[in-house]
Amino acid sequence: MLTLKRNDSSNSSLHSVEASPVEWFPHVTVDLSCWHGGQKLKDLEQFEWHGDVVMGPALEQARRACDQFRVDNSSSLEVWAFRSDWEVAKTRSSEDQHWAHVDNECNLVSKVLLSHHPVWSSRHGALSAPIQWPQFDAKFLKFMSVKSNLESDTAWTDYLTAAIDSPPDRLAHRGVALVDGRIRDLSVTYRGVNDRSPDCHLIMVTGTIRIAMSPYVEALDDLELESAVNQSLSVKIELDQRRIELDTVDKTLRMAAWELQKSKNSI
Repeated sequence: MLTLKRNDSSNSSLHSVEASPVEWFPHVTVDLSCWHGGQKLKDLEQFEWHGDVVMGPALEQARRACDQFRVDNSSSLEVWAFRSDWEVAKTRSSEDQHWAHVDNECNLVSKVLLSHHPVWSSRHGALSAPIQWPQFDAKFLKFMSVKSNLESDTAWTDYLTAAIDSPPDRLAHRGVALVDGRIRDLSVTYRGVNDRSPDCHLIMVTGTIRIAMSPYVEALDDLELESAVNQSLSVKIELDQRRIELDTVDKTLRMAAWELQKSKNSI
């Protein structure tokens, strides 16, 4: 029988589907691309592995790309490297003891984006870690219309998961880094019956992540930063379909709305 298991590696009330013991493993990707005038011209290569060992080959290839395209630190054409850190849920086979990706029958989150940020550019070389940049808490609010027999005072967070979708590189290129994408303070508030859709209910999902602003680019003011986040960051909500179903009548696309606050421990 499938049961829900809380992911203790995070404070974000993430769950995994447990048919056999589940463990969370690190996974790192580094994406190389060419940019000009703030626009991405071309994706070059992606490197991925279980940890930091991927950085060496990725940055070596980035330097080769600079040689190939004759790019230096004064060129208008730029080469960038963006790093994403993930946690991926895996289960161990009882037959050969090999780890494999979760067979997610309940559509709950099994891959969590921890961070996304630039690590190198042809103009600046190696970049400092975003933990050293000015940081902000970013809180999202997202309405959903669902069909469920759960009571209004039910702990709805036990039956859904939330995770940040991988942001487009243009957000990181503008200097906005995802420092900690694990959703904190995940909360679901019941908002009543949806008048536009019989037998369905409106719920409001909220949570908080941490972002940072790069010192290597022209700083965005507060309104520009909040606008960039609202345009580029999205939240993926997965429902335990044994108890909650997405409304198929009211198909209004409700984007997550974001508001920012300077982090208390920011530099």
